[in-house]
Amino acid sequence: MHYLSPYPELPAARDRFILDLRGPRPPHDPWRYQGVSVEDELTERGERARVGTVFLTGRECPWRCAMCDLWRHTTHADTPPGAIPAQVAAARQLWRDNREQISRIKLYNASSATGCAVSRPIATSSDAPRSADTKRTTR
Repeated sequence: MHYLSPYPELPAARDRFILDLRGPRPPHDPWRYQGVSVEDELTERGERARVGTVFLTGRECPWRCAMCDLWRHTTHADTPPGAIPAQVAAARQLWRDNREQISRIKLYNASSATGCAVSRPIATSSDAPRSADTKRTTR
């Protein structure tokens, strides 16, 4: 399909229109995070905190937004149960090994920029207790 084609009216045709414009998706392991970072950020009290961020790997959002490139960091299949806690645990271990003093952890989900993961969560309810464990510091 040519990029100057009119935008289709039907939802399935819109999906195909967007997918035809994309390049290939790089392969990603749902058991491995995309990346991690550590930065100083201001807390809600205006104090400085050492914050670790985990860029999670999960299934692509069901929306096909023309301007979105987050799909490049996602998988085709559903995120397996236990994969998100495993990614967080691996990041925490990396920070411990590097002696990073993290006081907070942020999780970024490339599976959804708009919160649409609510309709297809990246983690199952059985993952919630393990994911909630991230509230502890990595010290």
